[in-house]
Amino acid sequence: MQRPVFLDGSKTTEDDVEFSKDYEFKSKGAAEPFEMPESKSGPETLDEMISQAQIPPAHRLFMRAYKQPAGKNNYCGPASLASVMDYYGIDFPDLSKPGGRPLNDDFVYATARWSGTPDVLGGVLGTSGDHMRDTFKNKLNGFNAGWYTSVAEDYLMSQVKSEIANGRPCIILMDYGNYWMDWQVCTGYDPHGIFTNVTFVPQYEFTHMCNSEFISRAKNNIPGYTGSLIKIWKT
Repeated sequence: MQRPVFLDGSKTTEDDVEFSKDYEFKSKGAAEPFEMPESKSGPETLDEMISQAQIPPAHRLFMRAYKQPAGKNNYCGPASLASVMDYYGIDFPDLSKPGGRPLNDDFVYATARWSGTPDVLGGVLGTSGDHMRDTFKNKLNGFNAGWYTSVAEDYLMSQVKSEIANGRPCIILMDYGNYWMDWQVCTGYDPHGIFTNVTFVPQYEFTHMCNSEFISRAKNNIPGYTGSLIKIWKT
């Protein structure tokens, strides 16, 4: 895998990144509100959207799933970032790689130190959407990202499938109740549902979630975060 190409040209070590000491729950940058394009003759159902966009009925990305280290239940952000970075061949050259890949915990911890995640309330409440976006948008050369919220249900599904069909994993925030949220990388789909990396389930690389469950979990009650979708693309 290639060395990380950081915008400042520096080599990252453990001491390069300090975790946030700002304990005010305040977003550094708002998400882009996602508005479905108006079209009087446009598709009205998910099947029509997929047909018109020429999205194949099923597609899977070949990628590794990085998980939250044991006891780090607020590390879904860096775990998801690590999975996407690994997919694009980006790693930290100082890490040992038995079997040709970094160990799960080593890579996730290194990603957390470099990206400054988790960051909400000093990391206690996990990782903010703007920090996830800005890691790719501002810290890596050759990448851009967007964070979108309030995405309509059918359009959210079509957007996720379109990204995957075009070889781009995307990240979505899923709700498991009682304000227990999990950033997950979407890695594939079929007619029945979406494959995601549930970061707190270490025994499975990817989990298949039926369409109705996927939509239900994406519709969380966190202000400014419902229907959160993070797209990452090469520039």
